[in-house]
Amino acid sequence: MSLRRILYIAIVVVCICFYVMYKDYLSFLTLVFVLALPVCLFILLVLVKRGVRVDLASAFTSVNKGEEVAIELRFDNRWILPISRVEADLTCFNHFSGQQEKKTFVLAVSARNLTVVRAAFFSEYCGNLFVRLDKVRFYDYGGLFCLGTKPRKELQIAVMPKIYPLEADLKPDMGSETDSDLYSSRKSGDDVSEVFDIRSYHAGDKLRSIHWKLSSKRDDLMVKEFSLPLSTKIVIVLDMAVDSVKDVSDFSQVNQRVEVLLETAISISYALISQKIQHVFEWYHWEEQFFHQVDIQSPEDLFETMRSILRMRAYQTDACLQCHHALQHQKTAAHTYYITACLNDEMFGHLPSKRRSQATSVLYVSKEQMSAQTEGYLTRLEEEHYQVVRMCASNFEEVLSTVDLGGGVHG
Repeated sequence: MSLRRILYIAIVVVCICFYVMYKDYLSFLTLVFVLALPVCLFILLVLVKRGVRVDLASAFTSVNKGEEVAIELRFDNRWILPISRVEADLTCFNHFSGQQEKKTFVLAVSARNLTVVRAAFFSEYCGNLFVRLDKVRFYDYGGLFCLGTKPRKELQIAVMPKIYPLEADLKPDMGSETDSDLYSSRKSGDDVSEVFDIRSYHAGDKLRSIHWKLSSKRDDLMVKEFSLPLSTKIVIVLDMAVDSVKDVSDFSQVNQRVEVLLETAISISYALISQKIQHVFEWYHWEEQFFHQVDIQSPEDLFETMRSILRMRAYQTDACLQCHHALQHQKTAAHTYYITACLNDEMFGHLPSKRRSQATSVLYVSKEQMSAQTEGYLTRLEEEHYQVVRMCASNFEEVLSTVDLGGGVHG
């Protein structure tokens, strides 16, 4: 654009010289035309810019890891004139891994037509991808002016972890023999010891469920909905902590280990679903400072849970203690799958005391070189009769294929 402006200035200088040397109608009209041209081009550019609607679209809300993320950039030109040059800046940000990619597209937009540009992004790691249209620049026909706009268009696409096949030699009723101390996050029930929600009074509600104290404050009848105990004996606990401050700056290593955590958790949960075994998926959201418990009964429940997990990132070991502390509440779970990449002395003080009827599998994702201290922690767990599975990013697929959900590790 700078070269075109320089060229235009040169043309103006030539026209002025031509008019000074030859004062006639031709030289005068030529000079007026050259001077008025930028004004006309700018007015046309403003009108054309107002007549174009820009949007982002995608046919998918989620893709599997390793697949391309296809995006459509749409320009709906309702103006009678085409646009010779448009530039669009797109940014793709993986909230989970922190990776970012930027692309700029240059195109021409037809008159009274929908112009579609297809873009493809690829994410090395799973996570929630935010594809944002940062800025669109429109150029006039002479290349002298540029008008920009920030459409504030954004798409969110989940890149899901890969699911690996696992053996699950379990009975379908293992997930529903006895009530546990876990409660449904979706449905209310009749357990008065836990409140599910508080809402306005509806005709037919029982008097004993009215929250009198809150009703007096709000000057309106408020009703307590009680919780529904989950009849489950299987719990999956996902600990997203990293065990070293140095790891936080090494995004590649952290992302690999955390991705193994996710793929292990989703593979175990999917194997249980395939056997029609209800279970509970738990994780600690360090940004919300809240420990989530979700009952899983279908693939849709699992995928929705994964989308929620992918909205956060790995956390430090101090937040890890919150996750370890929650394990103490697994009093009635017959089998707990604890998936972690964090082991330290404080963890052992927060592990639950096991009953004979309970089984706890600790699936530990280590660095490529496991330290002697970490191996000592795992040995202590085995001495306490925990089932321990050791894996790292390089041998993850091989080790996970040997995991039998009915009896630990085989082969």
